[in-house]
Amino acid sequence: MRSLPVLFILALLPFIALSQNIEEIGKHPVGLAGSIRLATDFYDVNGIDPRRSPSSWQLSGNASFQLAGISFPFSFSFRDQQLSYGASFNQFGISPYYKWITVHAGWRSMTFSPYTLAGRTFLGGGVELSPGKFRLSGFYGKFKNLLAVQDSVVYGASTIPIYDRIAYGGKIGFGSDQSYLDLMVIKAWDDTNTPGVDEDQPNPYYYAYEPKENVIVGSSFKIRIIKKIDLYGNVAASGYTENTNLESLYTPDIDHLENVYTLNASSRFALAGDAGLRIRIKRNTIGLQYKRVEPFYSTLTTDYFYNDIENITAQFSTASRKGQFRFSGNLGFEHNNLYDHQSVTSTRVIGSANVTLMPIDPLVLSLRYSNYTQNSESGLQVINDTLRLATTSANFGLTANYTIGTSRDKSIAFYGGRTTITDNSPVERLDNLTTDMISASYTQMFTDLELRVSPSINYNSYHYPSSRQERIGGGLTVSKTFFEKKVNLSLGSNYSRNDIDQFKNGYSISSRVGIGYTPYKSGTFNVSLQHISNQTIIEDAFSEIRGRIQYTQKLGF
Repeated sequence: MRSLPVLFILALLPFIALSQNIEEIGKHPVGLAGSIRLATDFYDVNGIDPRRSPSSWQLSGNASFQLAGISFPFSFSFRDQQLSYGASFNQFGISPYYKWITVHAGWRSMTFSPYTLAGRTFLGGGVELSPGKFRLSGFYGKFKNLLAVQDSVVYGASTIPIYDRIAYGGKIGFGSDQSYLDLMVIKAWDDTNTPGVDEDQPNPYYYAYEPKENVIVGSSFKIRIIKKIDLYGNVAASGYTENTNLESLYTPDIDHLENVYTLNASSRFALAGDAGLRIRIKRNTIGLQYKRVEPFYSTLTTDYFYNDIENITAQFSTASRKGQFRFSGNLGFEHNNLYDHQSVTSTRVIGSANVTLMPIDPLVLSLRYSNYTQNSESGLQVINDTLRLATTSANFGLTANYTIGTSRDKSIAFYGGRTTITDNSPVERLDNLTTDMISASYTQMFTDLELRVSPSINYNSYHYPSSRQERIGGGLTVSKTFFEKKVNLSLGSNYSRNDIDQFKNGYSISSRVGIGYTPYKSGTFNVSLQHISNQTIIEDAFSEIRGRIQYTQKLGF
């Protein structure tokens, strides 16, 4: 079974080779565009333990090479972070495409649907074909196991020798961007034959990465009923086995299915999906969406889900003819505890709104509000559902930008906002938190001097049930260019005073300097240095220096 993905991709190679028309070679010029960056960082601190390595380097870049109408975009990244767990990092990937053919190789990412494969990076290969109205995709590769690094007070940060996480899948569909139907299947598993993994090694985290397996079946669709009405949806079913080493539950009459999916006492099956209707009337859009994610829905090829929810929301957006008024928002109802697994059920109103106003030409006002639930479940330890950390986050913010003068060389910016985080967990573990933030800045451009000056002030307040923390301060940023804009100098400093209740808790000063030098059009040197001085009473005072030297070379012909 695990050889199928290799055969699948090999079977597509003849179509790739035949699609490259040799006659096109002389009709299209050779081209290259991109950039390469080489940087080194250095770090020093007094008063506390180092928060990063004293030095590191990185080489990264991206480019797109074109030949005979075929594009070969690729990217790479080599890093020597020298972190406490001694892990170096390097990636290289390329995705050449020609007309309706795209091939992925190396470190790449692909997307099938939100509940199956959704942009997770993997090391391997893939192909995407769209001849006419057909839509075909396939991939095979090794995914990063998010539990590969443990970080604790007792053991410190270290890498855990963990199973290679292999996955393959395919998608077949028919249609266009206006109307389509896609079907997809993915299988992922932890390879128990991975070299270097010793299950007998004593380690309190070893139980958390028992070999897992996952089979996902999904579908995505969009139907344009008439010109201005769309019906869309995504649905997926996930079979997830937490530990493939447990005894199989297959009976003799169906044991042939063991080659497809490992079924035992740790297996679980869950559904997830959404569906909606969208209507467009001139500059207005009206929509209705239903979403349901069952408890314990998870996959090995997507990020973490906030599961055990069901909601229905209505959406509306509109804009004036000249763009002086724009509005988008949604409003709905949501509840959890779909199968009464938790001791408490939460039902609430959810929604968001974004409004942009231009009452007069130089003034732009933006207002936003959102109220959603978030779930923090990632980590090495598997948490019981009734102890899962669930929070409601309400955000409100107002932004104003005002440009002054006929030459628009002066501007004022203001922001004020409040964030309220409420703990919805059945067992209260965190205090509720309200954060207020106010900031204002003024920018003056001196065009003749090629000088930009921007002072600012800011205020932050953190309200806990039993205490209050405030931070107030200001800053100044100055930037200037020299030698026909070949040299750019920027200076900045911020000061903030910290208070807890009626007690003063010292201050923090952050200063930075940056120099950019562009000796020729395609190359730039950048040097930056930042110094942080934190003088507090409750925590240890420290002084920290961070710096970077970087060279960027643009590529192109």
